[in-house]
Amino acid sequence: MERSHADERTPIILRHEVPSPVRDTRESYQKQLAIYLILASTLIERIAFYTIVATLSVVVDPDECSGKGGPIVTLIFTGASYFCTLFFAIISDRWLGRAKTVLLGYIFYLSGYILLATFTSGSIEQCDKKTAVQLFTENCSYYTYPALIMTAIGAGAVQCNTSVLGGEQYQDIPDISRYFDRYVIALNIGAIIAKFSFFFADPTNKDYYYAYICGVSALVVSFILFLIGFRYYLQMKSAETLVIQCIPVTINAIQNWYRHRRDHRENTRVEGSTDSDGQQEHSFLDFAKLENEGKFIGRTVEEVKSLSDTVIVFILLIPYWLVYDQVN
Repeated sequence: MERSHADERTPIILRHEVPSPVRDTRESYQKQLAIYLILASTLIERIAFYTIVATLSVVVDPDECSGKGGPIVTLIFTGASYFCTLFFAIISDRWLGRAKTVLLGYIFYLSGYILLATFTSGSIEQCDKKTAVQLFTENCSYYTYPALIMTAIGAGAVQCNTSVLGGEQYQDIPDISRYFDRYVIALNIGAIIAKFSFFFADPTNKDYYYAYICGVSALVVSFILFLIGFRYYLQMKSAETLVIQCIPVTINAIQNWYRHRRDHRENTRVEGSTDSDGQQEHSFLDFAKLENEGKFIGRTVEEVKSLSDTVIVFILLIPYWLVYDQVN
């Protein structure tokens, strides 16, 4: 057949709880506009994010507050933003979708950033180094830290979903790979602009306050760019997230593995057989498959297995980031 059918990629048998693929009916310019608006909003959002990271050591000055506030607050902010990525990834997969979750994230992001810029102008003067000896007993902590946490929540929601939303605008693997190359370039350009711009700030003259004003302005521009492209985004339907599936698959694998071991011991004791019934051929999670008397189809179990391999890789990154943050 010379011409391929438009729906030839649609699976014949749909997987349970996974919606059918969304057909891309956009014009070529609409698709390109959506992609470049996502990249532009990401670049400008990173300027706002790294402006906070670069200035936290000044806003919570160790000479003005308890002596170790800056580094710890920086870790709290970045750690909270990265932790929230997992939470908002589940929300976007299961309920809201990518684009709506990003909009929700921008609401948190802007609210926290505006509060932070408002409080920053007088935060150092209200810190009392004579009485504040612990991080969370400093006078400046009562309003600075909640604003930072709110900002981190929004940053996590935006960061984890804009990258995936941009990849979903493509249908071919090579195009997706090229997109993520551009996405990483946008991230790094935003970080470079934010950190190099801070070299011109003079902490003794409160230039960090004006840096936050610039950060708020950048975040507003990023939000507007994302809103402009909202109508052009190809949005996938919500589905059961793989992260949630990990727990029941693992529990069912444990239960089924234990039952197989118990039955094998009983058969060995009664019949005197040393045959392992082929259990060595299974990995642990394979016991959750239907063919092994489990509750889940093979594809779901295989996806959980692939995710478990990814988790191992990220666990190995923990020592690296511990050393990296200590160096910083």
